Amino acid sequence: MKNTLIIILLFTAKMFSLPDHVIAISQNSLMEILISVDKQSHIDYGFAFPLTYKFTLPSNLNGVNIYKKYSHSQNWEKIKNIDVPNKYFNHIEAARIDSSNNNLFVSVGFQSKTDSIYLKATNSLGENINIMFSEITKYYDSRDAAVTASADDMATWSQDKFSATISYFLQYNLYLTLGMNTDGMSRETYDFVQSKINSGFIEAGAHSRTHPNWADYKDYDSEITGCKNDIINNLDMPELYRNGENEYVYSYIAPHGYVNEIIDSLVGQNKMLVNRLYDNNFIDGFSEWNTNSNTYFPFTVTRAFDPPESVLGWGIGTDDINDLNGKFDEVISKGGVYHLMCHPNVVAWDKSYPWEHLEHISNRNNLWYVTLGHLYLYHLAQQNYTYNKTVDALSSFEIPSEISLNQNYPNPFNPETTIEYSVPKANSNFNSINVSLKVYDM
Repeated sequence: MKNTLIIILLFTAKMFSLPDHVIAISQNSLMEILISVDKQSHIDYGFAFPLTYKFTLPSNLNGVNIYKKYSHSQNWEKIKNIDVPNKYFNHIEAARIDSSNNNLFVSVGFQSKTDSIYLKATNSLGENINIMFSEITKYYDSRDAAVTASADDMATWSQDKFSATISYFLQYNLYLTLGMNTDGMSRETYDFVQSKINSGFIEAGAHSRTHPNWADYKDYDSEITGCKNDIINNLDMPELYRNGENEYVYSYIAPHGYVNEIIDSLVGQNKMLVNRLYDNNFIDGFSEWNTNSNTYFPFTVTRAFDPPESVLGWGIGTDDINDLNGKFDEVISKGGVYHLMCHPNVVAWDKSYPWEHLEHISNRNNLWYVTLGHLYLYHLAQQNYTYNKTVDALSSFEIPSEISLNQNYPNPFNPETTIEYSVPKANSNFNSINVSLKVYDM
């Protein structure tokens, strides 16, 4: 008698104090991939944004197609193949094959009604093929580095300046997160923001209700929770910022860059992943997870291209195009995150340097252009997943057809006894086989 031995191997991605097991990936003997999201994390953060899963393909295959479904009973649905070399795409569900390295990149997001995604790959004959999971890539579609941008003080009084700044960023296909002061937002201004976030390039971020002056918070909960709720109640969040009826604001931008434990705690309680500051402790990578507040540690930007302090009398901006472009080149060369920020009310669009910088950083096929919230949502999953690989061992492993169990005469006054048994040696490529004997009290 022959059977198949199932061996479970567990791999865990390196953790940075992130919540446990946000994403779990497993692979079964039917050559199907099951991807699951933690139920509470799914509710808290949505995870509609597509994550990119890297697989290794068997060599010399043609006509590979990738399929998905969201429950065991659903029919398989083909995922769009990106088969044009160097074609740029962003934030969509897609499958891309790197045939020179036998790699497959599948980008797919979760739906609201289920916590699972099933994937399978087929050959030109429609037969399932074995694809081996490698990793969730650091950036979407395994891009080399990431570029994001944020703009502070969105309100009715600054709408005209924001309108111009947004249009300039969109001209260069750049993504932008708006820091919104919601007490200063009219219905007309909300409608303006709605028209921009519908494009997918613009994110609605919280920047407090009244923009308190440094530590002058009269009501912390109103400024942070209230601001987030204002955004959700007045905007119809795009598909990638929602999970069924749940809508998400992922980014908080701290007025003046001021932060304390109360602010950080409220940011975490509201399931906002980002608490972006405004100071010259510039960073070009990711912040780490704060287990106390359940959000990422507050962090600042890489560069601001507002006019410099010598012109404004305040701020962290620079008009030095060599510094701006040079820092960008440095960050990209090491695969980091370039985070540009500005205050649209003061950006010197009549000067050449803002235009030169946007031209320099934009429209590169090897880079991931993304809003700040989606950058950190993706990072949350990418740094916190487990992989269970189910492998069929050698089918030559034989289960013995007979065993020998010796007679046993237990002593009713002794709670212990010894049961002797023997099993024929198995014909196996394994060095040893573990055998367990279970005794049941009938």
